[in-house]
Amino acid sequence: EYEVLSNLKARRVDGVVLISCITNANSIPRRFQELYFDSPVVLADRSVKNLNLDLVTSDNEKRAYEETKKLISMGHSKIGVVFYSGVATIADRFNGYRKALKDSGLDFSQQLVLSTDKLSSLSRQRIGTYLDENRDMTAVIVFNNSILARFLLAMREKEKAIGKDISIITWDDDDLNELMGI
Repeated sequence: EYEVLSNLKARRVDGVVLISCITNANSIPRRFQELYFDSPVVLADRSVKNLNLDLVTSDNEKRAYEETKKLISMGHSKIGVVFYSGVATIADRFNGYRKALKDSGLDFSQQLVLSTDKLSSLSRQRIGTYLDENRDMTAVIVFNNSILARFLLAMREKEKAIGKDISIITWDDDDLNELMGI
């Protein structure tokens, strides 16, 4: 990110729209901090804690709330969530999920949550174990599109079908969603 910002600034761009991989500005080395302020930078999709820049994003909490409520209205009561927590938007999505359960009178179950703070530790095998441990789960919300392919491969290995065995809602990855009928 620092290299790309440096290159853009060297080319004298008028401004930058940035989807940052930084979660907290306190982790930005001092020598790179000026890259975020010497010309206009607007954050897109996710905020960076302790970095006071304009932000354009969707209402992740509201969207997760609405999608969870949609699954509940379809008769699902055992709704799992799968996510990589290293992205700032995930906390909002998780809050929306929990609020929808509460507002619908459903209990939150930690067993239905599969999360990791290290993307590489979320293997197909770990997802397969999660599916085995939650045989009564009828729906799942995958909060990160980067996890969806692994989740679908684990479902295939367990011979579970989308819509028949488990309904799925996910973020982003529109082409893959269309291909898989999600």
